Amino acid sequence: MKNISLNVSAANHILIEEEELGSALNSCLAVLGESLKACRSYVYTIENKCIKESYAWINPNLRTLNNDDFPLLNYLYKTIPETFTPLRKGEHLVGSANEIKEQLFRQIMSERTVETYLFIPIFENDIFWGFLGFEHCYTVEWNSEIIELIKLFTKNISIKINEIRYKKNVGPSFDIFKYYNQNVLEGIWELDVNTFETKMCNNWARILGFSIYEIEQTYDFWRKRVHPGDIVNLEKSRQEYISGQVDEFTGLYRIKNKENKYIWVKYATILDKDSKGIPKRIIGTIVDVNEIQINKIALEESEKKMRFILENSSDLITQRDINGKYLYISESSKEILGYASQELMEFDTSELVHPDDLERVMQEQSVFLNDSKCINRIYTVQIKKKDGAYIWLEVVSKKIIVNDVLVGVQSTSRDVSLRKKLEKENQMMVKREKELYDLKAKFVAMASHQFKTPLTVIYSNAELIGIKSKGIENKIAENFNTISNRIKFEIERMSELIDNILIFGKYSAKENFRLKIEAIDFDEFITNLIVTYFSNEDDRREIGVVKVGSPRLVQSDASLLIHIFTNLLNNAFKYSKGKQNPVLKVSYLEESIQIEVIDYGIEIPDQDIKNLFKSFFRASNTTTIVGSGLGLTIVKQFTRMLKGKIKLKTKENSGTKITIIFPYEQK
Repeated sequence: MKNISLNVSAANHILIEEEELGSALNSCLAVLGESLKACRSYVYTIENKCIKESYAWINPNLRTLNNDDFPLLNYLYKTIPETFTPLRKGEHLVGSANEIKEQLFRQIMSERTVETYLFIPIFENDIFWGFLGFEHCYTVEWNSEIIELIKLFTKNISIKINEIRYKKNVGPSFDIFKYYNQNVLEGIWELDVNTFETKMCNNWARILGFSIYEIEQTYDFWRKRVHPGDIVNLEKSRQEYISGQVDEFTGLYRIKNKENKYIWVKYATILDKDSKGIPKRIIGTIVDVNEIQINKIALEESEKKMRFILENSSDLITQRDINGKYLYISESSKEILGYASQELMEFDTSELVHPDDLERVMQEQSVFLNDSKCINRIYTVQIKKKDGAYIWLEVVSKKIIVNDVLVGVQSTSRDVSLRKKLEKENQMMVKREKELYDLKAKFVAMASHQFKTPLTVIYSNAELIGIKSKGIENKIAENFNTISNRIKFEIERMSELIDNILIFGKYSAKENFRLKIEAIDFDEFITNLIVTYFSNEDDRREIGVVKVGSPRLVQSDASLLIHIFTNLLNNAFKYSKGKQNPVLKVSYLEESIQIEVIDYGIEIPDQDIKNLFKSFFRASNTTTIVGSGLGLTIVKQFTRMLKGKIKLKTKENSGTKITIIFPYEQK
């Protein structure tokens, strides 16, 4: 709608600018026909009660018969009364050719392969002068707003016809303008070139928002209202016209209306001379072209700004039609590709695309153009520069759609060669880092396994020393037992460390480790865990289990849960020797399950709490207790993998409570 409105305005501007009616109408028909995507547009005039095709435009893409001969030519319009009676009454005709009742008219339209039509009458002084017509060879729905815009255009044709006839018949008396003064909004004025006596008609006053009684019929009244930036050139041009230095005195100027706002008017004049050829007066007209001129200025400013943006953008901006032919290329092509924009116009896109990318790009382009739902597309491609080198461009393409029809593609391209280089280097670094990580993980696993065997042998021999020392003198036996126990303590600590390293490495070294999520009966899980791992403690203590709420299934990974709770419960026993039984409390909440592991052993120093979940860190008061410093690290890591939360609370003489919360479902 916006494009059509602009094109109707452009057609109106042509009517105002063009002096000759035929030239003006032919230009207007082309503008409107293309804008409305018509097959034909024309103006038929009525001469001697016959229809005559006077002005016409035919879509250059139309390939049908009977384009050159309109069968209506020279038919008496009285022979088609139902069709032309509404036009004579000032009504427009719009509809489908198949629905025309009159056989002759329907036959004519059928021979022209017309599907829908629009006829709007044109009048000259209330006399049916002719009509403006549009034909489509396919079905279209005419919008009422568009029809009203075209009606306004036909009224301007009427004004143009009256203006031409008036100028042709103008006489010495100002009274000859009376009819036009009353019926056409064209301000007529007269200036005596000797006395500067000035006369302005009613419409002249109306254009400025005055009544005829509110204006002064003086030259000074006019002069004071003309824009200061225009008056000097106006008076100079007028004097040159009177003296014969120039042949015409026409143009645009700004004049202040009743609201003290400047509006644009277009003026045209004729010079009236006496019998001796001496100029007597200037007779002229003004037409309000303010809206057209403002739109024109705004359009020019917009185009100027757009041109500035396009030409100063560091990106390469192009427009192509649907066949891939370049319609526009910004000057930045010189900097990016080494080609001037005109040079690049001669290339087909496929000539510049790297062979490795060509098939992919052409296939994606075809899918893009044929997918009506896809408006934008972003892709990268290697393009050959003028010096033969290839660079990477990131291209953002957007379809150009006019009246729901795809007419082309606009693209903005940016040199991303450096980014591509960095991405490639980054990929290589990630690959090398992964290789090093895998190598480290394999080494740790291998070394850990290799350590296990000699540690087992050392542990066995330490026990053997303890057994053999029983037959030795008590003092020596006591020394042997002390040494043996010290060896076994360190071996147990190293064994736990190695076990935890193996567990940690097992889950972190896998490139695409996937959780094995299943529905777990948590009550049953805890029971089996305690029976399997904690039913035979050296000090005969047991785990006290407390359950709150109705049991529910938990979606989780059983293997990770085993590692989490064996670590926590093992710590609960280990750090509470000689104290009451540890407690495991399970609470089934509304949206999650909460598990608390409580021991009544040694508290954790405040300064150590913040580092407790870091690898290989141990609290300062646990050096005499076997531990690796990895247990809580594993617990925290696995808890996060299962989308859980963990928190620790410790209090002097009250032990430690670790709380873990898991969702019932893994999303």
